[in-house]
Amino acid sequence: MSLSIELVTDVLGDHGQRLREDYVVVTVVTELGNGKPKFYSTPEIIAFCRKWRLPTNHVWLFSTR
Repeated sequence: MSLSIELVTDVLGDHGQRLREDYVVVTVVTELGNGKPKFYSTPEIIAFCRKWRLPTNHVWLFSTR
């Protein structure tokens, strides 16, 4: 299993919001099982993070395209 985690910090510049403190966000969860890797969908990432008490984004954007 592989987790990608992003560090959100004011030190590297902001993206339109001013942070009160730095934080990390889980961005990708991948199972590296037999053969082809399985990338978790957004609902699977949220469920995984809730199960293991990991940080996620406060807002998720979805596209209908």
